[in-house]
Amino acid sequence: MGGLLSIDGSGSVLLGFCSSARARSISVDAVGLRGHKEAISSCLVIMDPKHSAEMSKHLDKQNQVLMGTYRVMSHELHKLQVEEETIMRKLYELMSTEGLLPKCKKERKLEQSIVESTQENKEGES
Repeated sequence: MGGLLSIDGSGSVLLGFCSSARARSISVDAVGLRGHKEAISSCLVIMDPKHSAEMSKHLDKQNQVLMGTYRVMSHELHKLQVEEETIMRKLYELMSTEGLLPKCKKERKLEQSIVESTQENKEGES
């Protein structure tokens, strides 16, 4: 099966979607490609038409696998988001009962000052 041939910045030739037998049969002058002054990012190797059905089946199968993986990962992400929300609600409830929220702290200080002023008024009256 043919595929994509690309040349990275160092001039190394990278083959994708090529079986080893076909990769050996591709005649590319890698030294000649390195000698070019202009940057060669990639070039397409022309695939033999008799392998197009095989490539199409391979890509369809790969697409199905990727979509399955995507569904599984999306489901797992959703479960984790629900779990995070549940944990955050429990944390908020715990912090509010312990008076650790800024709003609760202000209310407690206000209650304490009211209690102290009431006690001072009672002491002053006696």
